[in-house]
Formats: sequence, structure tokens, C-alpha cells
Amino acid sequence: TDAFALLWQQYNLAFDAWKNADRQRLIAELVGFWQQAEQLKHSILGSRPGTDAQLEVVQDIERRQQKLEQDLRRLGGEDAVRALHSQQSLSVSSDRKVLFHS
Repeated sequence: TDAFALLWQQYNLAFDAWKNADRQRLIAELVGFWQQAEQLKHSILGSRPGTDAQLEVVQDIERRQQKLEQDLRRLGGEDAVRALHSQQSLSVSSDRKVLFHS
């Protein structure tokens, strides 16, 4: 039974490691999808006011982003959502620096 207990413990450790790695991969994919949607929104609107059709598409993208955030929250908790938004605000800030310094 000691051998079985040791094998069971090793299995549980390996399973937990796999689960955590898989969760991190899924979180990274959700963040990537959210960021691609954000880029798409900005490319649709550009620097000019959007048409009704463009605004409708942007609203649909925002609904999808909300769903991605819900999924992200379920997988990584509020910390994952906060990290997404802080990462996004850094990205937007850096984009603005590039625009103003060009």
C-alpha cells in the first residue's frame, strides 16, 4: 500500500501540474482573442466617426469581449481580468507614445 500511496501522490502532483499549465494556456488564449478583438474595434473605427453599421459591429465585438472576460474570470479569477485590463492600458499608452513621437 505504500507503493500505491506514493504512485497516487505522484499522479495527483502530475495531474495538478498539467491542470495548472492547461489553465494558463487557456487564459493566454482568451487574452489573445480579447486583444485581437480590441485591435479589430480600433481598425474599424479608425480616427473618424463610425457609421451605424460600424458601430453595430463594434457593439457585437464588445459583447464578445464581455463573454471572453466572463470566461477569463471563471478560469483565472478577478486577478486575470485585472491583468488583462492593466496590460491593455499599458499597450494603449505605448501606442499613444508611438503616435505622438513619430
